[in-house]
Amino acid sequence: MVLRVLFLAFFIVTSCPGILAASELKIVEVPFVMRNGAVVLPIQVKGTGPFNIAIATGSSRSTLSWEVHTKLGYQTLFYIDPLTAKQITYAQVSGIQIGEWKIDTLNMKLGELDAYSKELGVPLHGIFGHDFLKKQPLQVDYKNNVVRFFPKGLGDKDPTSNQTSPQSTKTIIQMEITSEEPVPVIKGILVNGLKIKALVDSWQNLALSLSPAALKELKIQQPPEKTRPQVSIINSLQVGELKQESVKTAFYSKGTGLDHGLSKYGAILGAGFLSNYIVTFDYSNKQVIFQ
Repeated sequence: MVLRVLFLAFFIVTSCPGILAASELKIVEVPFVMRNGAVVLPIQVKGTGPFNIAIATGSSRSTLSWEVHTKLGYQTLFYIDPLTAKQITYAQVSGIQIGEWKIDTLNMKLGELDAYSKELGVPLHGIFGHDFLKKQPLQVDYKNNVVRFFPKGLGDKDPTSNQTSPQSTKTIIQMEITSEEPVPVIKGILVNGLKIKALVDSWQNLALSLSPAALKELKIQQPPEKTRPQVSIINSLQVGELKQESVKTAFYSKGTGLDHGLSKYGAILGAGFLSNYIVTFDYSNKQVIFQ
């Protein structure tokens, strides 16, 4: 039966994942594979799987493919987004298991993911966005291809402080969460020595992507309007104390879809930069920790 839900408050309240008590006792480690810059995890849903889920810090909402939705028989629900007045189609997804961690229910937008599957070269069944990732700190260990989910309360200001592995040098960067479409943003990255703001998107393949406005500010020649992004090299990229030189960067032109999205942030800091470190996203304390 199709139900229609028109209240955003209902969606927000019921989207909070319920975590079983056993999952609070230890860090949950899950292996992942890198596919075209994306971190892809295997999960089980209602005892079925594995299903491939990509972690996308640059996405505000989690998404489930229509294929899995139909296969597992979830109800189709709706609400009206008050910010856009658009109807959002979603399902209350129960029985998610990530490694040893079980989640009671997570509201996930329903969508077609075939294009993403083609891009990644593997079937993609879902995306974990901000509405899921904000619930607990998570660490992406690119060197060992492991994602770690930290239990709530493990380290008030630094969830990595109780890890048993030897501590490496840490760089802690403050981030802000945008209000309309909640995603993490770092204000003070330096591109060729000039400060700009950047969305942190774990799915973006290159180290950096620059909007037309950012290119103008940096005095870098822009690609012709409405053309595909050009991949070039910038002299330097610095995030806190972390610096990389001769960085492969995408230059976006005016009039393209990503031009509009990038205009809010100026730049995207992507996997090409993140993958050089162990990166912890701590949404509660609004910080990104690089090791």
